[in-house]
Amino acid sequence: MNLSYTFHDAIVLSYEQETINRFSLIVQLNKVYYPSEETVKLTFSGVFNEISMHRFISKLQECTEDSSNNILGLRVDSIQYDSKKISKTDDLYFFINIDWIDPVKIHCKKFHITRVKKMDFDDLIKQKESFWQTYETFCVAGCCGIDAFDFSITNTKIAIREFNKEHILNYLNDLIKITYLSDEQFISSHFFCERMEKEKYIRIFKNITKMINDIK
Repeated sequence: MNLSYTFHDAIVLSYEQETINRFSLIVQLNKVYYPSEETVKLTFSGVFNEISMHRFISKLQECTEDSSNNILGLRVDSIQYDSKKISKTDDLYFFINIDWIDPVKIHCKKFHITRVKKMDFDDLIKQKESFWQTYETFCVAGCCGIDAFDFSITNTKIAIREFNKEHILNYLNDLIKITYLSDEQFISSHFFCERMEKEKYIRIFKNITKMINDIK
């Protein structure tokens, strides 16, 4: 059995443990094989060897903590069906070999690959429009751009009232990743009415993340 994509020299951008026996990897494919640099999500469900999975996830977590932008950026040597095991319906065997992490074998019930749509910066901002509007206290964006927003701890406490803390932290983490991966050094936002270096946006998102984590 062969997978529908070639993963050699792809880059693992991030991971998510969705349940105790289900996890996913977000992988950017190598442009040599896929010139458009497609990004795909690999989801492994009903994992039987949970201890191996949790050990693998722990290593990914360590790599994420060492990254300043929450991007793993780990090169893939191979993600493939295990050649030493026979995979069949609801009984699948995979071999995953990623740089800096010990190779792991995953035995699971289901496996899915989905293409990840490239999100527009403003589309992501507008997913939590009310969250960002809470910070718009100095003026209005249409007049003052990013300077209309007061990204203070006081406003942050107000902003997260209607959101689950973990959910908003995951959202901000996604924002940091998408912004970091942008090909543009300057990002124009209609919502903030500002064209600004992407590193400045990332700094704002990181500061808000830190404040939320500090709120008891």
